[in-house]
Amino acid sequence: MTRPLHRYASILLILFLALTFEGCSTVLQEVIKAPEVSVGKFKLVKAGFINQTFSIQLNVNNPNKIPLPIKTFDYTVSLAGDEFAKGRIPKAFSIPAGGTESIDIIIKLNLLRSSSHLVNVIKSGTKAINYELNGNIGIDLPFMAAVPVKKVGQIKLSR
Repeated sequence: MTRPLHRYASILLILFLALTFEGCSTVLQEVIKAPEVSVGKFKLVKAGFINQTFSIQLNVNNPNKIPLPIKTFDYTVSLAGDEFAKGRIPKAFSIPAGGTESIDIIIKLNLLRSSSHLVNVIKSGTKAINYELNGNIGIDLPFMAAVPVKKVGQIKLSR
């Protein structure tokens, strides 16, 4: 008779802990505001006949009164409607309380393997290009879920 009682007690304990941790996650995400990401400078670093090297600056702002430890930042960047780059920031970093951290992503583009649409946009000499940034920021705090990021806009091309 104690066997079924022990089983029910275990199930209730697991259910209680699951609800408690889910509640902690929700409460923590309401107390800690998500970092805000904006795209800064986008520039052509090196132009060759076949290979182009670009730098995209991402500005990550921490609206909180405590530092935010960032463990991962996965991203996908689309330019002129074509996927341009996909990756992960290679190292963890921290954003000071109320501060902003700038991250530069270096992207190498081979014009022979790239979308002809994107190549034509770059070759046209346009001063601005439409972009879309999608990603997830992994915050290194207990019970904090990854924060989705989606930004669209135009980037001015500079040399």
